[in-house]
Amino acid sequence: MIEALKSDEVVEKVGGRFKLAVLVQKRLVDVTFGAPLLVERGKMTLMEAVIQEVLEGKITLELPERKRAAAPKAAPAEMEPAEEEAAEPKIPDFENPKLWSKDQIDKFPEDARPTTPGIYAWYFDEVPPGVPAQGRVVVEKGGKSWILLYIGIAKKEGIYQRVHDWHFEGKPSGKFESTLRKSVGGLLLETLGVKPSSVDDIDADKVKTKLSDWMGDHARVAWASADAKDLANIEPKCIDRFRSPLNIKDQPRIQGKPRYLEFHVKVLKPARSLYKKLVLRLAEDSEDEE
Repeated sequence: MIEALKSDEVVEKVGGRFKLAVLVQKRLVDVTFGAPLLVERGKMTLMEAVIQEVLEGKITLELPERKRAAAPKAAPAEMEPAEEEAAEPKIPDFENPKLWSKDQIDKFPEDARPTTPGIYAWYFDEVPPGVPAQGRVVVEKGGKSWILLYIGIAKKEGIYQRVHDWHFEGKPSGKFESTLRKSVGGLLLETLGVKPSSVDDIDADKVKTKLSDWMGDHARVAWASADAKDLANIEPKCIDRFRSPLNIKDQPRIQGKPRYLEFHVKVLKPARSLYKKLVLRLAEDSEDEE
């Protein structure tokens, strides 16, 4: 049954291998969280049942269409016709997203984990100290208000590894701690029990575990699959549109200065550097990993 995924007929039916992978992963997640199968499962595994749905044409994938630039005006006869501009990738709707908690993502079957490239947005029901939250995107879910504070992208490693392993749980090696975790951890040093006056007494593993627990309780994430080649174009547009203050790179300029410049210079960068120095024991000028 799994071999059917390699069939050119199936790939062409869905619209390409990328779309096929996204469709299967999305469907596995939906079924895991209660959506009924559209075929008789019998002795098939969940993956095999989803593949059978694909083979029978019972499920399809509808990705947002890209907006294409208007066709150029006809050129004079003596000139070469202008080439059509490249299609613009669609910006995800992070104002009306499906929010995922760490507990939910932990329950994903391995086959259902989103491993494709994509872009994601992080929302918080408790805003870390000093973060400008007014005017941000707010999503009402589960009786709580979740405020969008950060945009990120996943390339080769895929969405699941970025979101779950890097951001929710953190890498085991300090130098690979994600920028989001450094930022949130730095702003929450007091909450995490870190006192700059007692550097030698800091248990880094314990602090990182506390940060992971805090993220699990107070952070939610939404994502959208995208072609890896489009991510460099999509990310800055999302940062601009959704005004995510925890992003330092790619902020638009307002009256000649990057948006949130004062917050970044006076609050975020010092907090991040302090977390790296006290918890991760890294030099302040060490490279960050988004």
